[in-house]
Amino acid sequence: WLAVGMENSNVEVLHVTKPDKYQLHLHESCVLSLKFAHCGKWFVSTGKDNLLNAWRTPYGASIFQSKESSSVLSCDIS
Repeated sequence: WLAVGMENSNVEVLHVTKPDKYQLHLHESCVLSLKFAHCGKWFVSTGKDNLLNAWRTPYGASIFQSKESSSVLSCDIS
């Protein structure tokens, strides 16, 4: 899977070898970063809306959400 964070607050999740494409409305403002878990079954997104979210790949079911005090510029997973 390939995830693309958009300025319009959407996340597009595309399959790299098939025409499958999911358009997810996960944020209220610009998406600033995305990071996949090593297993590929979920990913984290952050944005100008102060949200840190974890989502199931590829359809975007919510796993976790945290509202921070300011925009979340980046994230990583260990």
